[in-house]
Amino acid sequence: MIAAVTGTKGKTTVVRIVSHCLEKAGLDYSSICTIGLYKNGKRISKRGELRWYHRFFDMDSDFTCFEATSHLLGRRTQLEIPRNSADVVVLTGIERGEHEEQHELFSGYLDAKKNIFDVKKSAGTAFVCRDTKEFESLVDGVEGFSTYGFDPSSDYVIELLNQEDNLSEIMISGRDLNVRLDSRLIGSFNHQNITAAYLILREMGLNRDQIISGIKSFSGAPGRFERFTLENDHRSMTVIIDYAHTPASFRATLELAKEIYPESSLCTVFGCGGDRTAMKRPLMGREASEQSDVVIITDDNPRFESPEKIIDNIMIGVVKPCQVIRDREEAIAAAVDSGCDIILLAGKGSEETYNAGTKIYSNRSDRTLLTKVCNDKKIKISPFFDDI
Repeated sequence: MIAAVTGTKGKTTVVRIVSHCLEKAGLDYSSICTIGLYKNGKRISKRGELRWYHRFFDMDSDFTCFEATSHLLGRRTQLEIPRNSADVVVLTGIERGEHEEQHELFSGYLDAKKNIFDVKKSAGTAFVCRDTKEFESLVDGVEGFSTYGFDPSSDYVIELLNQEDNLSEIMISGRDLNVRLDSRLIGSFNHQNITAAYLILREMGLNRDQIISGIKSFSGAPGRFERFTLENDHRSMTVIIDYAHTPASFRATLELAKEIYPESSLCTVFGCGGDRTAMKRPLMGREASEQSDVVIITDDNPRFESPEKIIDNIMIGVVKPCQVIRDREEAIAAAVDSGCDIILLAGKGSEETYNAGTKIYSNRSDRTLLTKVCNDKKIKISPFFDDI
């Protein structure tokens, strides 16, 4: 049984939820996404690079679930996803301003994502998130799909019943489904991801109880609204590490942080990657400066582009004074010393490398740098969920 997931955001989380539930059910599975290749609970790689996709497609597993990037779907690599190969496909939505530097125009990016429908078997099932702004363009000319989302016209409608800082309760209803789910994941984007995973798992044949219990025990994917508690003798604070690197996802993450911590001050640390769509940089600068009490702009992965130019692009959208600290470790240290209750480290998620074009540095994930800063400052750091 093969499942493929694509979209601008949510792919990794959906794949990880599916993998977690398959593992909890004791089933033989393999999966691959941005954060790595997995086989029956064992993490074989820390990244979902092309060479690991080759290995993934050679694996013999009863269940497989993979993240289908626009590069793979657009036939822009030596590896091509076989057509008519997947039993179920999911399209989580699409945003403008992402990967257009590699697909030339948004239309090229859109066409690449729509190739997911060619990956589906003729008798397979397709699900599309109804909430995306580009929904009509995504499904233009496409037949035989079902929709999910908060939009009441969706085939499977999501309703938020309750949300706290460590728990969400949602209802999914429509057609032949009416189920209530408890999850540690919060935020509307995660409720969409949970729904997509539920629909995939149901197509895979897992029963209702297996899916419900699996989703309830899932604590989140690394670098996807991953939270830590920092404590010393004087104070405590919460740090959120999130992969948000597009204006819409960045806005959603900022809004969620403010929603669940409404009385807390927020410090945001972020940068933008080099050799990637430049139009999003000032938009992200504006989002950060409008929604944060303190903003620290730093390097992300400049690649072959000037870091100073990237920061200048970001600053175009900034609407109030902010700090610029190019060294990301120093920026994180400054955030810890800022006095804010909440710190958001955005853009890199669980990425381990720092790509400076001619040189690539390893062991530079935000979690690694945060841990080093805490050790230097004699601050205790703990995962928000203690069983991670």
